[in-house]
Amino acid sequence: MTLDERAFAFVLGSLDDSATGDVADEIGRSDKMRERVSYWRRHLAPLLPPPVEEVYENPVSWEEVEAVVFGQI
Repeated sequence: MTLDERAFAFVLGSLDDSATGDVADEIGRSDKMRERVSYWRRHLAPLLPPPVEEVYENPVSWEEVEAVVFGQI
């Protein structure tokens, strides 16, 4: 794989654990690899789904769930 292909695969998350570790080490040593990883992160970010919004309180009560599940509407 070329440097650019490794950077792309690293950002995409498609490398195995060993290859991911190798690229992470290379990022620490190589300005060019850091630049390519940064490039792919910027260009792939718009393709990622939006983050999942965390819900801290359940908006539905157990009574509502039971009513729907057991037909006690």
